[in-house]
Amino acid sequence: MKSLPAILAAIGLIGLLLISQDETRITAAPDGEKPFPDFSMPTLGGENWRLSNQRGHITLLNFWATWCPPCREETPDLVQLSDDYRSRGVIVVGIAMDGENQIAIRSFVNQFRMRYPILLPAPETPMLQAIDALPTTLLLDDRGRRVVTYQGILPVTAVRREFDRLLAASQPSQAVRPSR
Repeated sequence: MKSLPAILAAIGLIGLLLISQDETRITAAPDGEKPFPDFSMPTLGGENWRLSNQRGHITLLNFWATWCPPCREETPDLVQLSDDYRSRGVIVVGIAMDGENQIAIRSFVNQFRMRYPILLPAPETPMLQAIDALPTTLLLDDRGRRVVTYQGILPVTAVRREFDRLLAASQPSQAVRPSR
């Protein structure tokens, strides 16, 4: 007979999958949001990635798993967003929720030609407790504050609008001074 923790984990995974196949839930952050708590994680390439090092850049944190059908569906759009906005200072980061299955993660990354950092959280990472659906994506502004949380497949057009809005807001004023 299987242990109770294993059964509960399986039920939780099924719940994540079922929730993630629903429509996308979009939650705006409250005004005055403080910067997202700093964290660091190893990347699939072996480097250490730290959120606070991204200050000054708009950052999109995407929590996904190789076994998640909506994650597979949205990944080509994430790759395109990264390619389109990287030169403008937007950082797309994937956080793989597959545990220690680096073989499956590498295969997925290669299949989808993901050219952005893929982070490998430890199972006991506190932040992971807040993720109750996959995919979940957090959009952070250039000061590290959460702007929007997306649960479900990323609405690409809305994300592009948010990127453009945040990029325009982070640009120094280009107002022309009246001549004397």
